[in-house]
Amino acid sequence: MNAVAFCDRHNGWAVGEGGTISATTNGGIHWTPQASGTEADLSGVAFCDAAHGWAVGTAGTILATTDGGANWSDQSLESGGWLFAVACSDAAHAWAVRSNKGDATIMATSDSGATWSEQYRLTQDNELLGITFSDARHGWAVGDHLPSVLITDDGSPWTMHSSQSGIILATTDGGATWSSQFSWSTDWFHAVAAVGPTHAWAVGRNGAIRATTDGGVTWNEQRSGCTESLYGVTFCDTSRGWAVGAEGAILATTDGGATWTASSTWVFAQAFCGQEYGWAVGDFGVMIGTTDGGDTWSAQSARPAPAAPPTAAGR
Repeated sequence: MNAVAFCDRHNGWAVGEGGTISATTNGGIHWTPQASGTEADLSGVAFCDAAHGWAVGTAGTILATTDGGANWSDQSLESGGWLFAVACSDAAHAWAVRSNKGDATIMATSDSGATWSEQYRLTQDNELLGITFSDARHGWAVGDHLPSVLITDDGSPWTMHSSQSGIILATTDGGATWSSQFSWSTDWFHAVAAVGPTHAWAVGRNGAIRATTDGGVTWNEQRSGCTESLYGVTFCDTSRGWAVGAEGAILATTDGGATWTASSTWVFAQAFCGQEYGWAVGDFGVMIGTTDGGDTWSAQSARPAPAAPPTAAGR
């Protein structure tokens, strides 16, 4: 399971390998498989309400639903590529980040997915891995510059042209224009979360967390207290947030990230509704939930609830 999204404390979706989509309508007590119609690995999922959502993944896969996942329609890109994450602001507007043959692009739709077009492109070995929008205008995308290798005349590698480093892109006009806010550091980023147009957090390799409170004019380092790579981050307001990652890392903050504490298998993504209800998914089908803001976590199952035993009259 690679990603999870909740539009409220009851309705949620988790996606993963082989086209796996599971949904819950009771806060994760029971999860039910949904037919995705694809065998592509799914990497990202986003819902703007209980009916409208998108899931994305390998081979240019984009799936859309208007009925909570009872039916998924194919909006996949003919040009292929790996779509790592998706975000949406309403039933018409969605954005996804894609890597394809060394280029990284931001794809967008303003007509519920009837058409997807390229908004922004990075070339020469870059990746975009995470994207978020706080409203229809303000959004961020994150990733990394990959090392570039100089090649000799005989085709053999000679030397690294640059070291791997982080990327943060931002838009204030719904993606009509994107600008770089952060790059060329030792950090590189897997995921980003935002609260309103000014507050955002990016997480990544070796426990890296960067935060802005001024719309991205400055990005300040926050000490996570861990060295594991972080793959997911979410905030319910400007104070309370969570980050998850490798080796079961689950971090929480109640002061906007000034301090982070560990509150507990690899965890790839998580979603919170309000300050108490949260869910996280990861490797080996891990699905866990909390009802106390992450103080305690309990296992949930992606399998459907077992059928009730037959009654005496029904035998």
